[in-house]
Amino acid sequence: MRTKEAIRIGTVMVCSLCFAPICGWGEEGKGNFVLEEIVVTDKTEEQLYEKKKLEPNTERTMTQKGIKLLGGASQTNPLNVLQLLPSVNVQGTDGFGLEKTQAVNIRGKSSYHLDRTVEGVPFTGGHAFGGSGDLIDLENMESITLYSGAAPVDKGLGFSNAGGVMEMAMLRPAEVFTVKAKQSVGAYNFTRSFVRLDSGKLPWGGNFFASYSYTSADKWRGAGDQRRLNGEFGLTQTLSDRGSLELFGVWHDTEGNSYRALNYNQSKQLSDFYKYDYNRYLTGRPAADIYYYDFNRYDFTNKAAFGKAELKIGDHGKLSFRPYYWREDGYTLSGSGNLLGRPGVTDWKIEHETYGGVLKYDLTYDRHHFTLGYWYQEMEAPPPPTAQKAYRVAPDGSLTFAGWSMLAKHTNHKTNSPFVNLESRIGRVSLTGGLRYLQYREPSFKYYDGSSVPDVSYDDAFDYNPSLFPDMVVKGKTFREWLPYFGVTYPFRDDMTVRGNYGRGYGRQNWGSVASTYRTNRARFQAAGITLQDLWRKLSPEISDNFDLGMRYEKGNWYVEPTVFYGIYRDKQANIYDPDIGATYHQSTQEAHSYGAELSVGGKILENLSMFFSASYNRFTFDKDVRTAVGKLIEAKGNQVSDCPEWSAKLGATYKLWDISVSPVIRYMGSRYGDMNNTQRVPAYVVADLNVAYEKGVLYGIKDFSAGISIANLLNKKYIGIISGSEYVFDGSPGYYQGAPTTVVFTISGKF
Repeated sequence: MRTKEAIRIGTVMVCSLCFAPICGWGEEGKGNFVLEEIVVTDKTEEQLYEKKKLEPNTERTMTQKGIKLLGGASQTNPLNVLQLLPSVNVQGTDGFGLEKTQAVNIRGKSSYHLDRTVEGVPFTGGHAFGGSGDLIDLENMESITLYSGAAPVDKGLGFSNAGGVMEMAMLRPAEVFTVKAKQSVGAYNFTRSFVRLDSGKLPWGGNFFASYSYTSADKWRGAGDQRRLNGEFGLTQTLSDRGSLELFGVWHDTEGNSYRALNYNQSKQLSDFYKYDYNRYLTGRPAADIYYYDFNRYDFTNKAAFGKAELKIGDHGKLSFRPYYWREDGYTLSGSGNLLGRPGVTDWKIEHETYGGVLKYDLTYDRHHFTLGYWYQEMEAPPPPTAQKAYRVAPDGSLTFAGWSMLAKHTNHKTNSPFVNLESRIGRVSLTGGLRYLQYREPSFKYYDGSSVPDVSYDDAFDYNPSLFPDMVVKGKTFREWLPYFGVTYPFRDDMTVRGNYGRGYGRQNWGSVASTYRTNRARFQAAGITLQDLWRKLSPEISDNFDLGMRYEKGNWYVEPTVFYGIYRDKQANIYDPDIGATYHQSTQEAHSYGAELSVGGKILENLSMFFSASYNRFTFDKDVRTAVGKLIEAKGNQVSDCPEWSAKLGATYKLWDISVSPVIRYMGSRYGDMNNTQRVPAYVVADLNVAYEKGVLYGIKDFSAGISIANLLNKKYIGIISGSEYVFDGSPGYYQGAPTTVVFTISGKF
């Protein structure tokens, strides 16, 4: 990493704080590494999941304690926090959640259409390339909420929400001066250092926090590693009894070597190919050396700021504005067997900005809550790609410039979206109704022949007057859609509540793969009389209509929560292999539907033994066959979408004795398909994890002291985790990533 000295200083600081017998600052509290917090009690601090009562949505909120237990050793990937929820399949390439190739599937929808917001703004959502999906350390989050299916109209602001909404809330600065420190070490040279300082209440009525973290690990297969350096801050200021300001900022740097995927035949021989990865050494043969591990890596820096200004209006109103800004700069290197006609290495430069804001007026009166709001966002490309260079591997192992494989000018993505929402209590019935109008303007593109442009920056490339590809000029379209939402909750008894909701969602189209595929196979498309505009106009946002009906029953320390759901999808994307072109590309021409059921159960078996169980069934199929751009018909009707198991289940328990807790977790994932043709079947698997923790309110002056060991994949099960290209692939070649082996991590933390 570029800041090695800062890493050393930070690591020494965290280790020193963890082991120093310092008395003093912070509030006394219990440790939080146990599953018993699932139990519904009146003590919010002891819960793993936040209790829901009158919400009509299928929403589940993980508290700080749930985040700590489920967030994984690296505490960097918020997707890990969702892993025990029904209909959720979280996968990663490593045992820490550190490498940027991470995935989640929710009710058959991939993370491609999962909206991610922080404090209600979508700067991390859906268009991340180098790590903006894990910008914020989980230690700095107060809660993470997942909305499965429909979400209220003021939630899910972002590029996509057809796959659900993950909303993250920041942990505000503490009211007293506190220093929190944590150090983790583990398998594959894993290390993580984290320290956070909270100022406490300052004389002028404000307070702040600042945090630092450094995380690194070697790859568990092949050569290379991953590293991540984060700095964050948060400021809050009370202006008067009617106004307040908040500001948060993040500086995020990540780099690493990628993992190599298997093809389907290799995945069927998992024992033989379990450690298969990019080449550790150069061979002198260019066709093989494009798969050298250091020619397949990434390096990104992200900077983000977001805030909130709030002003009370009268006795019942509140006006708020949430601006945000995010910039990502970096690159990826990846080997390709066909790059400008020969094997080569692609250098994809990614530099773009996103900015926007959410303006809201809230009015609460008696048993009614009214919201009127407006969201605006503007974002630079990519997506789709605008600047890619091609390099050849020389016999001595160096990379030599071979030309620009992608060079484009573009306008920006622009979104305007007003919304209105009303929540009312009428007797025992709670009603929610809302409507959002989405107007999205996609960018226009002009692609150029970069063969005469030397190895210069993107901005300087156009000084060499590259010629325009007339068949690669695309005029962007404006999409408009009404997004309604309605929800109802009725408590039949104090211990039983029934809820239902309907809502419409949307998912962005995949322009990037279409542009890249056309450029790579341009001569074949031209021979078939197909321009990039012909493919582009078949791309539209996916629209989903989601229906949920659920119930929650509580009895003593137990709860049971069943849910049934149904979804209708139009303009759904399919990544289709066209044999007449010899290429795979996206089209938004499909219709599909899904239905299923979910069950969550939790409670105490004994005074010191608690458990949690979730299960789901999901049938998600296409309604018609697929037709390619040249008219070929591909059978798809009735096939299960890929990477969508019909059955899945999770079981967890915690046994606590004095200050020691033991928490095993078992996850069952049913069989899946890697392609839409349902010919590439991936077997079911069962994986067990184990967490053991020692927690003490105060130990030698260290408050909230915790020391523990976490073991992922306890029995070292070999299985396929991520399926790349999932949900959309027909007759193509999805990639299959091996699940990580047994991974052990030790952690110690405390407050001062």
